[in-house]
Amino acid sequence: MLCIKTHLKNGLNKISAVFCLISTFFHWLRLSIACIHPKIAQEMSIKKIISNHADTVFGTKHQFKSIKDFDTYKQMVPLHNYDSLSEYIEIQRNTQNTMLTSDQPIFYLKTSGTTSSEKFIPYTLPGYKQLSRQQNLAAYQCKRIFPKAFKGNQLLITGSPVEGYFSNEIPFGSATGVMRDSMQNWMQNKFSLPACVSEIKDYDLKYQLIALFAIIDPTITHIITANPSSLIRLMETINNHSAKLIKALETGDLKCLNHKSEVIPEALNNEIHRQLEQKIQHNHRYGNNLQRIIEKHPEKEILCTDLWPNLALITTWTSGSVCIPLSGFLSKLPESVKVYDPGYLASECRFTVTIDTINQSGLPLLNDHYYEFFDTKTWSSLTEKERAFHCQSYIPPKSLHELQVNEEYYIIVTTNTGLYRYFMNDIVTVTGFHKKTPLLKFLQKGKGVTNLTGEKLHESQLLKSVESVCHAHDIKPTYIHGLANEKKCSYQVFIESHKENELNTTELENLENEIDHIISESNAEYKEKRASNRLKQLKLSFLKPGCYEQYKQHLLKKGQREAQFKTISIGYVSSNEFEFEKYTIQSSR
Repeated sequence: MLCIKTHLKNGLNKISAVFCLISTFFHWLRLSIACIHPKIAQEMSIKKIISNHADTVFGTKHQFKSIKDFDTYKQMVPLHNYDSLSEYIEIQRNTQNTMLTSDQPIFYLKTSGTTSSEKFIPYTLPGYKQLSRQQNLAAYQCKRIFPKAFKGNQLLITGSPVEGYFSNEIPFGSATGVMRDSMQNWMQNKFSLPACVSEIKDYDLKYQLIALFAIIDPTITHIITANPSSLIRLMETINNHSAKLIKALETGDLKCLNHKSEVIPEALNNEIHRQLEQKIQHNHRYGNNLQRIIEKHPEKEILCTDLWPNLALITTWTSGSVCIPLSGFLSKLPESVKVYDPGYLASECRFTVTIDTINQSGLPLLNDHYYEFFDTKTWSSLTEKERAFHCQSYIPPKSLHELQVNEEYYIIVTTNTGLYRYFMNDIVTVTGFHKKTPLLKFLQKGKGVTNLTGEKLHESQLLKSVESVCHAHDIKPTYIHGLANEKKCSYQVFIESHKENELNTTELENLENEIDHIISESNAEYKEKRASNRLKQLKLSFLKPGCYEQYKQHLLKKGQREAQFKTISIGYVSSNEFEFEKYTIQSSR
């Protein structure tokens, strides 16, 4: 009887999955048609957004009812950031007045951001339904491009969708957790990791629990995590705590993991035990999978493909500062394991769905949001007054259909959830076109730019230059960080790699010169300032393995979110609070 019920359930799940995929296909078809005329699609989007919220306090103040096109919208509404909208957000949350949106928010996404303190991004029910469609569209595209990745189960690592409640009982939580919950059942039924594990606040315990559920499921073909640092930490946990994990699987006792009863509420603890036992019973043959791997290769580092031999795809961010640790991790895996960027997304909204896997760039969701752009050169030339948020000044940005290939832009977005002309402080580039719509790739946070003498060195320029030199000398970096020293008027570059590099002073100086030269080739201002000696010689230091993890823990203690963890790999000595020098094993003098 149980077998019949199981087959019936599996059959219904397959039927449900087919209907979901058909529905999502029509969403894709609608988006693809809109890409033929992006200007028309964008004008329809902005009209719909301002019509939906014309009677709000914000809409009344900015005369939404008189706005007929996006040129008028740009004139009537100034640029905003979170600080300039926060008062509206707080008043609507506390009073239920329609400040920003006609519909009341049903939850808030909490994000630490990279440049400011924590933010609470409101989501209404229509906004949540829109996010759900977007997530399913992203999953549909991924399945279409990498069908092998969906043959087995999926290991999805996220934050908790509910981390707390405001005084009025409205919940707030992690963007990755909410995005998980918004996905269709055919995807959720394939997740190896129970959602309840995301609620664990102790990171060491959380990753040991993730490891337990993952180890007993060798059918995993797809790993999904916003930041590759989560996957790196998972594999470090498995390698460093294998004895504990094996004992926990043999005994079923989570106390083997140094688990203190007060760390997990009793109800959650019981639920984790129940689901773990259920998984072990279902996959009883694989309970000692880790033990067999260790016995077979006692001195070998355990890799993803040792545990999950059919692993076909890792979906994770590939741009900005995360590309360095990711490249080091991937170098150990076979070429059969592909990487897919989930697209440019943030707590504020999902901006793109990745369709170009060569450049890892995505199609803007031009039916859902309204996009504007400042090219980086124009933005850099503006005065602080011209850049001011919440000031009634008109600076003409570009629209989506006006973008050019290989140009870099700051992005501004208007959403149906109450963000109007919202400046993201993110830099994107255009890698090509789908029909007549540009494909966008996230490059870096806008704040990832330093300027000592007018050189305006971007994070991406630094990372590409250092990575290029490392590759030429067979150095495999796991993390790169640059600090601009205002007093010495020079840059200090720190490199962490898998092994400690033994280089003499001359070799270090040669590396410095090569990095300096490549940066100069990509940044004319840097080259000019170095030639005039206004900018002093760059200095290089190698770090002890494990420094990046210590830096990550430092940022987590300061409020960064583990599931959405992100760093800016360039900054100033005066604002840096982490002691990189403490982990230096070798540096130039």
